[in-house]
Amino acid sequence: MTRKGLICASDKVILAARPAMELVRQFVLDASPKPGDKGATVRIPVMAATAKDFNETSQNYVTSTNSIKYADVVLSGDKISAYTLNDLDALEDDLAPVWGQLAPTAGRAIGKAFVEAVMGVLTYDKADAQKTVATATFADFVKIRAAVSGAGYDPADTVLLLEPNAYNTLVSLLPASVVGEGGVVNSALIGARLGFKSVLEAPHASKTSGAKPSSGNAPEKGVGFAVPANALIVANRYKAPILGAVGNLVEAGQSTDEETGLVIGTRVVVDQAAGVAAWSAEALFGVALAKQNGNGAPGFVQLVTA
Repeated sequence: MTRKGLICASDKVILAARPAMELVRQFVLDASPKPGDKGATVRIPVMAATAKDFNETSQNYVTSTNSIKYADVVLSGDKISAYTLNDLDALEDDLAPVWGQLAPTAGRAIGKAFVEAVMGVLTYDKADAQKTVATATFADFVKIRAAVSGAGYDPADTVLLLEPNAYNTLVSLLPASVVGEGGVVNSALIGARLGFKSVLEAPHASKTSGAKPSSGNAPEKGVGFAVPANALIVANRYKAPILGAVGNLVEAGQSTDEETGLVIGTRVVVDQAAGVAAWSAEALFGVALAKQNGNGAPGFVQLVTA
């Protein structure tokens, strides 16, 4: 595969992954083309949830209360999407029909992996608070804002994640102009509504066992989570290969999406005996809750229905 083909494929991967990355970007995304290794820890600066009073006497710009805190994110996610071509096809410059189908599929697969990893960090046992809510009417959804605010969170800086039924109910209650203008149905992302930073669909939030019971009765059904935008951190780095160290690796590169920051690595590995060349797109990333070791970062709220 030529350099021209590699660049073309990489660009198509980036474009296809972009819708999913818009969901990830609702939180803290620290993406960099700097090389990283799977299992490595990335230290991300975290701002405290509340501001401190300035002290003229101590000049407390740099003190234990105002110094920068950190959250550690392990680059444990290493997802690839690969396709194999015969060696003659791989040498062709004009593979637009092929890359028009394969590369976008790879991008969507990697974007989906990102979203699943981000959502998967939010589980009932890690929530700092639990609120019982209803989701039958628009008025019910408005009350969710009050519940989140009552738990001590600023809705304007909070992302509301809803399980599919609740999300679809909310979409059905919104004016047609709102649903149509932002591609709400296709993107699983509603812009700033109900006073929240954004509203996302979170399929895993519907697990019945994913909610703490508030009494001795059966567990409530999970409705979703209210997560401050700076309560969740995603790190993304480029996994740089060593040419010749992995199989018959003949070419590698990386592309960065200027809009979302996503960094994708690409590789071409050949099997001369079989007469094939495999192209792959790869994303190295990690996800973590920002609240660690008293660093002042916020937690999140679990939403349930009786």
